[in-house]
Amino acid sequence: MQNLIHVNPQALTDSTLAAELFLLKQQQPDGCWRDYQLEPGASEAWTTSVVLWSLACVRPSSIPTPAVSAALNALHTLQKPTGWGYNRHTASDADTTAWTIRVLAALQGQQVASLAEALQSFIHGDGSSQTFMGKERFGSWAGHHADVQPMIGNALVRLYVLTHDPALTTLIRKLREYCIITAGPACWQSFWWATDAYAIACNLEFLQTSGGIPASILNTAQNWLEHAEQPRSAFEAAQYLMIALLTGSPVEPYMSYLLATQLDDGSWLSYDMLLVPAQSGNQPGAFAPAFPDIRRLMSTAMALTSLKMVLSATRQLMN
Repeated sequence: MQNLIHVNPQALTDSTLAAELFLLKQQQPDGCWRDYQLEPGASEAWTTSVVLWSLACVRPSSIPTPAVSAALNALHTLQKPTGWGYNRHTASDADTTAWTIRVLAALQGQQVASLAEALQSFIHGDGSSQTFMGKERFGSWAGHHADVQPMIGNALVRLYVLTHDPALTTLIRKLREYCIITAGPACWQSFWWATDAYAIACNLEFLQTSGGIPASILNTAQNWLEHAEQPRSAFEAAQYLMIALLTGSPVEPYMSYLLATQLDDGSWLSYDMLLVPAQSGNQPGAFAPAFPDIRRLMSTAMALTSLKMVLSATRQLMN
């Protein structure tokens, strides 16, 4: 835990409390946190789940019970027969469904133990996955994406903790094996984000919680982070910080970046990080149009999650 020796717990506490207050103020009357402005409109279930995860599921947490209850009610209202989508007008997708089930499993326990079926439909027999159902309709969006697969795994791990269902063990193992064999010399590449750091952080977290990070991948991730460019945004710095924490790399540069760039209202600036790749053709994600989180919810939630992870690890070390 040498990477935590320069952590200032009080500075982290002050920062996370300010971020929580900002996010709480952004919750809308129906319990949702809405952000982005894409062609289908603003996000609903997706950002609500990500923000709620950062506020209530990553400890320590000071979020009041009424805010949690309102968000949970909103998520149940937004549920479709096939899972959850970006908003109520869009088809269910694996990423939103995984984020939502992960949150519900963490906060509602056995009440949602049967939700695994909503994830199984996105998983192929070889352990790969698809983000949307229907190649003819969604094209490349229905493919396997390294920044979505581990979120499915994270949700299944949460459900397994509740149920100890052997069938979930098999699914998790298949997803884990596919994550491992698809880790190349640069680890994993993001499809939906303008930084590979997101895919790397998510995959490392899933591997850590499903049996541990293999030594070869750990070394590759450490090397990737050591040679990574300076973060362009709080969102990217948060991914770097999570990678550093998961690999035992120095956390101070990324922690300091986030503490130094936090705004007076507790948030972090948005940045054009969310990609919307073409559904047809072979357009690389790097050339896809990128969009900012205009209400700064995703940037703030990711920064909050990463700083809370460091704070929690530091407190455990001190105890």
